[in-house]
Amino acid sequence: MKKFLRYFIGILVAIVLTFAFELLFALLVKAFSFSAAVIRPINQIIKAACVLSAVFLSVEKRGALSGGIIGAAYIVITTIIFGLIGGSLTINFKNLLDLVFCVAVGVIGGILRCNLKSR
Repeated sequence: MKKFLRYFIGILVAIVLTFAFELLFALLVKAFSFSAAVIRPINQIIKAACVLSAVFLSVEKRGALSGGIIGAAYIVITTIIFGLIGGSLTINFKNLLDLVFCVAVGVIGGILRCNLKSR
């Protein structure tokens, strides 16, 4: 139960950070008219940073497994939330790529977290 609570808090913090960063980025896009080619990479950077924050807040043991679980839970929850906010919750190949990306970032972050913690 304690591990679940740590994971939940980490994912919740990551989701709040995601909303804050996405809102800030949307304001910057509106103010400076960034090209469409810039938006996707910046969104991926935001996702990676938020997954890493959740992993570093939550993971104590089994870094790869825990990080992967956190990455998967994060992207599933944020996809549902943003889909409901946007009014169209669709599952497509982009969502699968986001899942793979966030799980990979979570696994790498979990491994780093466990190895850095021991020093």
